Amino acid sequence: MRPNFWVRAMRARGPDGSGVWWSVDRHCGLGHHRRLSIIDLSDRAAQPMSSEDGHFVVAFNGETYNYPQLRTEVEMDGASFRTTFDTEALRHFYVRYGAEMVHRLRGMFAFGIWDDVRRSLFLAHNLYGIKPLYTANHGCTFRFASQVKALLAGGRVSREPDPAGIVGFHLFGSVPEPFTFYREARSLPAGHTQWIDAEGPREPKPIVTHAFERRGGVVQYNRGFLGALADAGIMSSITV
Repeated sequence: MRPNFWVRAMRARGPDGSGVWWSVDRHCGLGHHRRLSIIDLSDRAAQPMSSEDGHFVVAFNGETYNYPQLRTEVEMDGASFRTTFDTEALRHFYVRYGAEMVHRLRGMFAFGIWDDVRRSLFLAHNLYGIKPLYTANHGCTFRFASQVKALLAGGRVSREPDPAGIVGFHLFGSVPEPFTFYREARSLPAGHTQWIDAEGPREPKPIVTHAFERRGGVVQYNRGFLGALADAGIMSSITV
């Protein structure tokens, strides 16, 4: 299954180009939507974005609000940048801190990072679920995308309806996570990460962060993650 199918399925989401990346052994392919350029308009910011040595490749959707601080931090640690794009800062941050980096991110984001050193895929979905992230596991092939229709493109993911998703929609007015309208498509819940490796997809884990809430004029300190129903968005697709 080629990522090109999924990229074309999301072509209405942005006017500023698209891209496809394959690992050397062709075991992993990333395809990025036709992005809407906001921060860096140059071709250097095209996605998927690979590190210079090809060991880390990112497909990113959304915006990281604190990326200037993250960029400054990794620059002080010796990292060099070729763009002003937050995706590049995200990649450098992952190289230095691994999966723990998600606890430092602030923004609306959904992304996948192929780690060729670990031979693993890392997925992350922001705390509020503003940018959705859907997955499908078909035995030897794992896929992810920001739209279910991208997973369905090409006919490898069944369109058999999922009663849980349909009933949930009628009860709550939206499809409850992790369900969708289709049995073989699932959503990665808001505020969660997931690893996929040679053994298959691992159980999603919650992103734990610190948050402050104001109640009755008193600022209360909470530790936990905040979830919200997913909104529409754009992302990338992968086959492992």
